[in-house]
Amino acid sequence: KWVLIQNHDRKAPNGGSGTRYFVGDFDGKTFKHTQNSIWLDSGMDYYAGVTFGNVPDDKKILISWMTNWFYATKVPTEVWRSAMTLPRELSLKKIDGQYILTQKIVDQIKGIEEKGFTKKNIKAPFQTKFDLSQAHIGFDIKSQENDLKIEFSNSKNEVFTIELKGNQLITDRKKSGLVDFEKTFAEKLQTMDLRNQKIRNIQLYLDHSSVEIILNDGEFSFTNLYFPTENYSDFKVTSTQKTKLSNFTINPIKSI
Repeated sequence: KWVLIQNHDRKAPNGGSGTRYFVGDFDGKTFKHTQNSIWLDSGMDYYAGVTFGNVPDDKKILISWMTNWFYATKVPTEVWRSAMTLPRELSLKKIDGQYILTQKIVDQIKGIEEKGFTKKNIKAPFQTKFDLSQAHIGFDIKSQENDLKIEFSNSKNEVFTIELKGNQLITDRKKSGLVDFEKTFAEKLQTMDLRNQKIRNIQLYLDHSSVEIILNDGEFSFTNLYFPTENYSDFKVTSTQKTKLSNFTINPIKSI
C-alpha cells in the first residue's frame, strides 16, 4: 500500500490547520485511494507533517510543525516562536478492515529519558507531584469502558485536562495559563473520535508548552499547545469506574 499525506491550513477536525492521509495504490504516475481519508492527528497543533528520505532500514519517519495558523504568529512567547513535534515512526496497520497509519515516538528519545517515578499498579483516583515541564508519562489501562480524566496543574490553579469518555478523547485548555492572545485558542473543548476502540495504553510526551498524546501504540495521536505561567507540577488521574492503571511511569526528559 501507498500513503499520501496532505496538509491543510484550515478545516482540520477542531479548526484551523491539520494533516490527513489517504491509503491507496500508486503505479508511478497515478495515485488512487482505496479508503476514506483519516486525520493523522486530531489536536489543533499538528500541521505540515513531512517524512524523511533515505532513513536506515527504510523506516518511515515523520515530523510536524506544532502550531496552528489561527494563532501561530500570536503565541505568547518572547525568544522563540513555534516548535516541531518529536519525530515519529510510521507503520501501516489493519484494524477492523481499515488501514490505520500508526505513529510511535522514535526509540532515540530513550537516550535523553531519565528514570523517575515508577509504580506497577495504580487505582484511580491517583495524584502525585512531579516536574512536568519535560517529561514522559506512560501507562496501560484496564477498565470496562473509556472513562478516565487526567489533569496537569500548578500552584496558580492553571490546569490542562485530557479525558477519555465513551467514544471520545477530549482536551480542555480554557484554564491552562495564557489563553487570551487569540480567541480560537481556548474557546472550546477539542475532541477526537476513537472509532469505537477501547483505549489500552497512553503515552504522554510533555514539554514546557506542549503535550503529544499517543494512544493504543500509536493508533491515535492528539497534539496540543498550552502556555502556563508556571510549570505544571501536579499530576492527577480520576475515573468514575474501577479503572486500574499498570506499568505506570513518569520520567524526566533531558534537554537536547
